[in-house]
Amino acid sequence: MKYNIVFRIFICFIITIFVCSCSGITEVFDEDFTDVSDENIDLNGEVITYNASYGDNTVLGYEIGTEFSDLAKKRISDTENKLNCKLNIVYGGESFSSLISTTFAGTYLCDILCGNSNNAVGAIRAGVLTGIKSLGGIIDYNDFERWGNKNQLLALCYEDDLYGVFPAAWPLLTQMSFGYPLAINEDIVAQLSLTSPREYVETKTWTWEAFRKFIEDSTVIESGNVSIYGFSTTDSAFVEMFVRTNGDRMVGRDNSGKYVFGFSSDSAIQAMEEARDILKGSLSYAVYTALPIPTVEKFDNGEAAMCCTPYIFGADDYAVSKALKNYSILQFPYGPNAEPGYACGVFSGYGICITIPILSHDPETAATVLNELYSPLPGFETTDKIKEHMSRYYFFDKTDCDSFFDLYLSWDNLFNNTSIGSKYKDFITYNGAVSSFVDSNRESASEIFEEYIMPAVRGTIAVWGEFDR
Repeated sequence: MKYNIVFRIFICFIITIFVCSCSGITEVFDEDFTDVSDENIDLNGEVITYNASYGDNTVLGYEIGTEFSDLAKKRISDTENKLNCKLNIVYGGESFSSLISTTFAGTYLCDILCGNSNNAVGAIRAGVLTGIKSLGGIIDYNDFERWGNKNQLLALCYEDDLYGVFPAAWPLLTQMSFGYPLAINEDIVAQLSLTSPREYVETKTWTWEAFRKFIEDSTVIESGNVSIYGFSTTDSAFVEMFVRTNGDRMVGRDNSGKYVFGFSSDSAIQAMEEARDILKGSLSYAVYTALPIPTVEKFDNGEAAMCCTPYIFGADDYAVSKALKNYSILQFPYGPNAEPGYACGVFSGYGICITIPILSHDPETAATVLNELYSPLPGFETTDKIKEHMSRYYFFDKTDCDSFFDLYLSWDNLFNNTSIGSKYKDFITYNGAVSSFVDSNRESASEIFEEYIMPAVRGTIAVWGEFDR
């Protein structure tokens, strides 16, 4: 599985020529690679350098000394023994910008690079990453439980291929990096003798109206001052979520079937109007808005009945799971244009997308190692088993876990590596009608959409034959 050395030098020479001419870089791969179904793969002691964004206090993202770090450590050892190779893991070694410069100089950096998906986009567009589809099936990108589903992998698609994957089969790594669930303080619900919103979720009646009513009913005013807010949130997180509650997503289709920017529709405008009334209008007295940490601390301290936050789990003291015992996790409510029970989360970028540089010593070898390394951990072979574990140790009950996973598996990419967010989120501070805001941004939003988002859509179609959300 070694490249012929003369061929490698030739590739570096070609890259140098491309740099001088400002052209794209063409990936190469071994056409004679042996099928990875062969159980007798022997890499002859080859060293695979894996530059990872994880801190050195972890084992591939799991805090040292935990159950999962022990499993990950054993998996590294098992992979090395089975394939007869050595994994050189460089923690804190992510640098897609360095990868671009070193590749353009014809210099090897690493065999595998794990880092932030937003940063990976620049490397994808520069042509310095290997297309997963071109690896001849070594990594089965149709195994959505293992490598992420189409919603997730959209972030790493570009024009004609998929250029990275996520370790979705490993518990907690991907589930901790998306937005934004609602957390409910069930002690406040009981104290005020209210119906818990989780009951509305179970009966698929968690509508805009029910959401508004809960905010009103759970707000406590004493001596003219709010002592318990019905809702605590940041403006940005709430807007990102709420504009999607009426069924719209970043990528929409017009009446002719053409892909278009999804937040110019009448239903999106309706959701924006509702969101602005909640935050800045008739319910503003009942909503506490601030930066992310103060909003969750307000909730943790029993001063808000409901919170929109990414800090559900984690080691920080303000994480909901550490601060409270009696809480529930819910999806956002659904609007009149959406199906009952509709759920949609948002994705701002993963710090753990896994890619293979085109100047990896051998992309097929790197893919083979990844395929073995990131196979499901023992006891967590399926999403259902991961959910069962999380339901037992991280959630109040199965309903909360299901709501969490509904958001997680249906998220919409925010494309934060572009300025597209301002074209729909800034309505919240716009001095005028929401429809006027949308009209004033329609052309510029369409330009950004065509330049940065449609290449990802075309990449998805190239890989799976369709763009299906």
